[in-house]
Order: sequence, then C-alpha cells, then structure tokens
Amino acid sequence: MIAALRSRWRIFTALAVAAAASAADHGLSDEHATVAARFHNCVFKIDSITSPDLIAVRAPHGARFDVRLCGVAPPGDRPAAAPLLDRFVGAKVRLLLDERHPTRDASGHLIAYALLEHGSREMLNEIVIRDGLSRADSQNAYAYRVRFETYDARSQRQATDRRP
Repeated sequence: MIAALRSRWRIFTALAVAAAASAADHGLSDEHATVAARFHNCVFKIDSITSPDLIAVRAPHGARFDVRLCGVAPPGDRPAAAPLLDRFVGAKVRLLLDERHPTRDASGHLIAYALLEHGSREMLNEIVIRDGLSRADSQNAYAYRVRFETYDARSQRQATDRRP
C-alpha cells in the first residue's frame, strides 16, 4: 500500500516538474506554470453558473472551485442572464488557460476558457458573448479577443435591430 502511494507520488511529481519545465520553455511565470500543471487541458463538470462570466466546476476527486471565463466581461446590468445558462449545469468542460492572461483574478478565481466536451466542442465563453448574455472583455489582452469582439458587435447589432 505504502509502496503504491510512493509510486503515485513520484509519478505526480514527475508530471508536475515536466509541466513546469514545459511552461518555462514557453516563457510562463512560475505561478502560471504551477496553475497550468493543475488545470490546463483538464476536464471538469459544471456544478453551477453564478453569472455569465463565472462558473463553478467540480473536479473528478470532488474539489469545487470557481472559474472566471476568460474574455467575458462582468455582466453589469445582465445578472438575469445566468438562468439562461442553466442548461450547461452538469456538462463537462475542458479548461484551457491563456498564457497571455493572468491565471487568477483579484478574487482568486481561476481564469480560463471552458471548452464544452459534448460533441460540438464549442467554447462556453464564446456562447455567452454570441448569445448576448454578456459583453466581450475590451480591457485585457487574450488569445480570442478579436473573435469575441466580433461576436459582441454582432449580438449588439441584432439587439438593436430587434428594438421597435
């Protein structure tokens, strides 16, 4: 039993060191490398959706934590949009970190892209903006900024066109 635990610990340590080395090769900070080793490209289950830019996910081992959707601005006057996203509760998402963006916000929430694992491989971040539930973040640099701002502008035009 103890030998098996030691073996697992050695494997975990080797993987963490390899991830940190890979991150260092790509110019990431130590903090970013540590967070990337734990969360990047890992699958979690959506536990709840607090707002269009904040979800709670559960890891396979049961730990629950909040994730701020990278590139999605806080909803401001759109808090009622969260119930429209309830259809995603229980869905599996693959979290992807952005090396151009900090890994945590001021509240300590992980910042990531949430790629839906159900066949479509759509990004929850993109759906929220495309469907007009929140705006694209125009304050920070991130990998999908041009794409998100395009969806944002399109959803704003559609909302304007629907007004009498």
